Amino acid sequence: MEDILERFHEQTESVRAVLDRLAGSDGGEEAVDLLRTLVADVANELNNSIGSVMLAAELALSNLASPQTVTESLHTIKVETLRCRNIVKAVKDTLRQS
Repeated sequence: MEDILERFHEQTESVRAVLDRLAGSDGGEEAVDLLRTLVADVANELNNSIGSVMLAAELALSNLASPQTVTESLHTIKVETLRCRNIVKAVKDTLRQS
């Protein structure tokens, strides 16, 4: 887990460095604002799905005696995980087009 957090921190620092460079160039402030908005929107969408996955997992764990609740919770986890994958795919596809 610490390795993941360390990589995330390194990537965050890299993004900040890119934003700082963009801000210093002509028209850079607008590009930085657009990029920050995009990143915030993507983070918000992912956070919503992660919250749903966490809630579904907690619900399933607290209701192990109820197969229907567990099944519904697992379905929610699957749907939200696929949603996260689609968000990441859309971002990657958009970046490849640029």
